[in-house]
Amino acid sequence: MHLLSYKINLYYILSVYPTTKMLKIGQSIMVQAGRKEDALKKYPELSKDIDYFIQRDPSGNLKYLDWELKILHSKQALAPEIADVVDLFDKYSANLKHKDINAYKNFTELREALFYIKEKRDEKGEKQEKRYHLEEACDSQTVYEDSKFVVRLIKNKAASIHYGLGTK
Repeated sequence: MHLLSYKINLYYILSVYPTTKMLKIGQSIMVQAGRKEDALKKYPELSKDIDYFIQRDPSGNLKYLDWELKILHSKQALAPEIADVVDLFDKYSANLKHKDINAYKNFTELREALFYIKEKRDEKGEKQEKRYHLEEACDSQTVYEDSKFVVRLIKNKAASIHYGLGTK
């Protein structure tokens, strides 16, 4: 989409919706248009990859676009792999040593750090799942039931865990 169509969409949005909230959205659209144009000027040979990165952008404002294109242009990785790593970075950046993606000059260093964090999270999730996994069947008896309430007589630990999850 060209800058002109972004501006037309911006004017339409501002005319239909309240201005305080829509000004932020309008500014975001203008920032996206500017980042895309800058990227096309800097890397005209990568126009298809620019569109691919825009579609896969997890931030919503294309803040990773320049870094993605720099890595792709230096042939450190392919576009899908870069987009996957950026998705992980957006999700786990709070757990990394460097919170800024531009601090990572080497793609493999960032990828390895993110895979390590993801692996630790997966292991933690598996431990939690094992903790609440029920080996035996739930044994309970319904004492009273109507449209608002269900009263159950809990007869074993498995039933207690099953019916107690998510309650306060």
